[in-house]
Amino acid sequence: MPNLIYLDIETTGLDPDLHDVWEIGLITDTGAEYCWQICPDMTHADPKALEVGGYYQRHFSITGQYPFVPTTTGIVVDTTQTTSSENVTPDTIESLSRYLARLLAGTVVVGNNPAFDKDFLSRLLRRNNQVWTAHHRPWDGIAMAAGASRRSPGSSSTDIFRAWGINPGAYDRHTALGDARMIRDLVKALNQDPASALCPHDVEFDMCDTPACTHHLNTLTKEK
Repeated sequence: MPNLIYLDIETTGLDPDLHDVWEIGLITDTGAEYCWQICPDMTHADPKALEVGGYYQRHFSITGQYPFVPTTTGIVVDTTQTTSSENVTPDTIESLSRYLARLLAGTVVVGNNPAFDKDFLSRLLRRNNQVWTAHHRPWDGIAMAAGASRRSPGSSSTDIFRAWGINPGAYDRHTALGDARMIRDLVKALNQDPASALCPHDVEFDMCDTPACTHHLNTLTKEK
């Protein structure tokens, strides 16, 4: 079994060429949790995407709820939600990118439509002289769970979580760390079922049942 990273992001829209990441949630195999918020370029921000992620309700640069450190690039990084035994306080987007690349190195990323997350984070890393260091093919936890339970392609992500004993209402949905925790717990449930064996299945979905959700569920094909 490879080292897994449970990952989720919140963005200002769906297009990685136009929109920016503003929140990253990450959980390692050892249980260390990280959450960073970044002040994005809002030039092309999609109001619907901001609404889904609760940008104006949660972003610390607007609410003033958390301390933050302005950087030379005008980006703000928050580390106050991070719960890890390591002393990790990257205070610039450059240092955050270096640390993120190190965390991802040699791992397999698991998420809800992780191809979406990879596209955005790959661009963020390259803009800051780093690269995507995880395996090139991430695992879609929703696709794996749906295939293992023989659910139809039209099944909602909520139904799939519930089918595996995960109550979405118990999590902070559409927050980066909350969604990463939900995917982690889904994978744990899959791992306890010998029939699922954490093996990606050929299955395709449309999108999460939350209105205007940015999590378009992709096709994941089992590696041969």
